[in-house]
Amino acid sequence: MLETVSTPRSPLDIAPEGRWTRVDTGAALVDHLALVTASERCFRFVWPGRIVVQALSAGVTWTTRSTSVALAAGDAVLAGPLASHVRIDARAGASLRVAFEHAASDAPLRGGSSAPRLVRGVDAAIEPEDLLELVTRAAGSEDEPRSLVPEVVAHACEYIEHNLDEDFDLAQLAGAVGVARCQLCRVFQRALGLSPLRFRTHLRIARVRALLAAGRDCTSAAHAAGFCDQSHLTRCFKDITGTTPSAYARACRRAAA
Repeated sequence: MLETVSTPRSPLDIAPEGRWTRVDTGAALVDHLALVTASERCFRFVWPGRIVVQALSAGVTWTTRSTSVALAAGDAVLAGPLASHVRIDARAGASLRVAFEHAASDAPLRGGSSAPRLVRGVDAAIEPEDLLELVTRAAGSEDEPRSLVPEVVAHACEYIEHNLDEDFDLAQLAGAVGVARCQLCRVFQRALGLSPLRFRTHLRIARVRALLAAGRDCTSAAHAAGFCDQSHLTRCFKDITGTTPSAYARACRRAAA
């Protein structure tokens, strides 16, 4: 998913700047977000499938745990499912686009299985339906995929995924994976860059996006994903995606038509 933080902090509203579309590549459904930032922003991503973030102008920076990399126009970052610490900083007026792959609904979560990879000099004019696969081919395969997520975090992610519609708290989550609550929060934040409950919100929004794309109405999608009501969903959806559930559903219907 997409999480934005303004600098200085202000109400989050990128809807006038961003445009959501959906494309069918033949191999997978891909959501495509193109945006121009009106103010300086930080974007964080959590998504069950692959993600490609491509800079379309100067002023876009990819920040990892230990360093920051300035992206030139065309440069792209490829991240696997639930990759840790995918953070993009953009100056006012910078433009970028993001491709979100919809993973199979029965695919297990495998967060942090490999490090995000940088691909330089990708043609910024390629069509949205070709972006994900072109960048994946250019990045190549890793000889030794490595786990970036401790076992306790992987178990916590699995518990969250299987109980998305339940209103459990941190104490219940920590008990389910057999560690103290403070320890869980500390290792989870270090591994994925956000808290367990914030991670749950991202996955809930991912589920809502899939349900809306399948034709479900906002109210039933909200309850199916664990939101207490539609207004709660709308607040979280706009905070994380930059648009409303109804606007996203309309984009999906346009793509289907």
